[in-house]
Amino acid sequence: MAATLAAVSVNAAVVTNGSFETPDIPGGSSAVFFVPGETMGAGWVVDPASGSAVLILRETLGVHPAVLDGDQYAVIGVAPDFATIRQDVALDAASYRLSFQLAAAETISDAGISVDILRGGTSVVGGPAGFSVPTGSGFMDQSLDFTTSTADNYRIVLTATAGATAIDAFQITAIPEPSSVAVLAAISLPLVIRRRR
Repeated sequence: MAATLAAVSVNAAVVTNGSFETPDIPGGSSAVFFVPGETMGAGWVVDPASGSAVLILRETLGVHPAVLDGDQYAVIGVAPDFATIRQDVALDAASYRLSFQLAAAETISDAGISVDILRGGTSVVGGPAGFSVPTGSGFMDQSLDFTTSTADNYRIVLTATAGATAIDAFQITAIPEPSSVAVLAAISLPLVIRRRR
């Protein structure tokens, strides 16, 4: 039975530094700035063609949204000077959900971001998907479902499109196929019945 469960388990792909907790912001500072071409601690890289520096902020900055995961988050540009960051991840051929949190890092405008998943420079989601949140909303959960047809390296590309875009808590989770869910249900039902006796 353990082998069957392992075969249908849902695994999370590793997004390095998905909550922007690296590097630690030095004591007395509220931000660390990153210029185009620079790695943001680990995992994320500011695109060399990006028009903006990227900063990581502490949760404790007064007007900024409260962080739900860790104590730091990233702001990728402030209108009209937007930034693009990217990260490469290895994925098997499967269906996935990229989930993250988005907020407006200021109180004067909405925030927007486009998200794309690339393989060899070609989008696997049909082009960038847009997400936005209203001013003052705080961090809100967002997600993008996608399918990879081949095991390979894929690139997550994030571009700010409006306001002061605050992002946090990126992760990729495999979406189980319907047949896998049916197998898990068939295995679980006898266990539930046996436990009730």
